[in-house]
Amino acid sequence: MLSLDLRERCRARDQAEALSHFQSGGGDIEGATAEERARAAEPSNEESIHLVRERWSKLQQNLYKKGQFDISKIPDIYDAIKYDLLHNHHLQLAGAPTLYCLAKVLA
Repeated sequence: MLSLDLRERCRARDQAEALSHFQSGGGDIEGATAEERARAAEPSNEESIHLVRERWSKLQQNLYKKGQFDISKIPDIYDAIKYDLLHNHHLQLAGAPTLYCLAKVLA
């Protein structure tokens, strides 16, 4: 019950923040050149999208092993999602704001 309440509160806050971000023009790439649009689809710091995927795949595998969750990995997830929200926000990763909120509460 508590996790559902946390999830709903995070979702409502994230939707409000996203709406504010896009109303201020933060997510607008209309009028951008083809090169700027291509750059917006790539992760920052010369990291490939493949590396981002591998990083998250490894975190997922380490979090859940042999039918049990390893809660010592939650701070790692918090660090990774915070990094992606700060440096790769332009990728608009699905569920990232909600995951950040939940990881922050648990970490």
